[in-house]
Amino acid sequence: MMEQKKLEQEQKREEARLRKEKLEEEKQRKIEEAKKLKEERKSSSSSVTSPVTVTHTIAGEKRPADEINNEKNEIVTTPPVVTKKQRKVSNPPSPTSASSLKKEKEELEFKQKEVLKQQSEMQQQIKNREEEIKQTQIFNILKSIWEESNSLSDEDKVTIEKFISGQYAKREGQVEILLNKKEIASEKNDGKKLLETLTIRLDYNECKWSKIRRKKKIH
Repeated sequence: MMEQKKLEQEQKREEARLRKEKLEEEKQRKIEEAKKLKEERKSSSSSVTSPVTVTHTIAGEKRPADEINNEKNEIVTTPPVVTKKQRKVSNPPSPTSASSLKKEKEELEFKQKEVLKQQSEMQQQIKNREEEIKQTQIFNILKSIWEESNSLSDEDKVTIEKFISGQYAKREGQVEILLNKKEIASEKNDGKKLLETLTIRLDYNECKWSKIRRKKKIH
């Protein structure tokens, strides 16, 4: 019974560790994806139209020579004037821009598929690891039972193996199977002998098993 509890605790710890590793890997992957998306959005942002520089030359006016010389080559910066008609057709989507957007969309879809594929592979690895742990535990339990038995028939072995591995048909009740029996000396040192029996109880109602050791006097 103690061995079974110890194995169950070991399995729970291993499962908790695997879940923690999975969460950490998913968290790190999401952070990296967010960084990549942010960088892609920055690189694809449209550039700001620079203002147009217009040079006005003053002519045909009678002004002092100094004033004319100061204003002659004056530089004035003004934004371009765009009419409603021009606004409709001023920036038509270029073939290069449409192709770039399509390419980015395809890359994003590809990355999403890769993430889903990696998640599926990770889940499969966890399932395989859990199954490996389960089979190891079953092997160790059966090994300890066979080592303590000297009275098992082939039929009893099959029954025990199916129960421990969870491959039995649903039923109710309990079954006790004799594993071992032997004569031992009495603990009272009175020269008498006792018959010690070791049985395994398979509880189909609770899906649990236990070993039971009994001693009785030999008449």
